[in-house]
Amino acid sequence: MALSSLIGTAQLLPAKVASHFNGAGAPDGWMGRQDYLWSMAGVELALALLILGVFYGMRYFPPAAINLPRREYWLSEDRRAETFGILFRAGAWLASLVAVLFCGLHLLVVAANSSQPVRLSSAAWLLLAGFLAAMSVWAVSLVWRFWRVAQTE
Repeated sequence: MALSSLIGTAQLLPAKVASHFNGAGAPDGWMGRQDYLWSMAGVELALALLILGVFYGMRYFPPAAINLPRREYWLSEDRRAETFGILFRAGAWLASLVAVLFCGLHLLVVAANSSQPVRLSSAAWLLLAGFLAAMSVWAVSLVWRFWRVAQTE
């Protein structure tokens, strides 16, 4: 999603892109358009691969390194595959949340560079607050998923 927004809006960016902003929304860093697009794509892709790699790689961690509610229950031989499937799907959701954040940030950068004077909207703070709220819901639901199911069996 975020990569497609980069491609779809690339032509809307000026040759010199305001790519970094201070807390008040004023630009304090600039990049060439191609450098900005490659940087955004690279960071987003690297983060997605890192998140998915860690969540997939958990299956190779020693059980003592995995902190789950009811760890013995969830890491028993008969539930181990299910547990790592749940964790990998959770990682995919987390990678999706990060992609939505990057997509939103990019669209705000496009809008900022289209305005005169160049200024990042305060909506960036709302985007960040929404991301943090979504991360909180993600974390609580993941912990609740492991705690609740183990309680009922």
